[in-house]
Amino acid sequence: MPTPPKKPANWGRVSKTLAFWVIVILIPVAFLQFTSGSREPAPDISYSRYSQELERNNIKRVVVQGEEVIVGEFNAPVAVGSGARPASRFTVQLPVSGSEDEVKRLRERNVDIKAEKARASR
Repeated sequence: MPTPPKKPANWGRVSKTLAFWVIVILIPVAFLQFTSGSREPAPDISYSRYSQELERNNIKRVVVQGEEVIVGEFNAPVAVGSGARPASRFTVQLPVSGSEDEVKRLRERNVDIKAEKARASR
């Protein structure tokens, strides 16, 4: 009994199926990369450096945490640390407790200010 002839491979269908599975896998991976990679850690900077950047009007917004810590965002990235990698965010420890004078300085420079309770540990 003769065997029926093999059908030629349908490459159009195979490529569509392959493209579908590549998209199904890559879209979630790309989404996770985009959402998790967009937030770089806020490196610590000195109070002196923070004051310089404030005087240069290079601070866009800040979050005052308790009375001693400010986490903020620069208008233009700044080289921070020994690697001198540009950072767009920062964390600064205030030299004294109580941030009323600091809030006044930030207001004078039209910085967007938000306040949060102090975090237990960093």
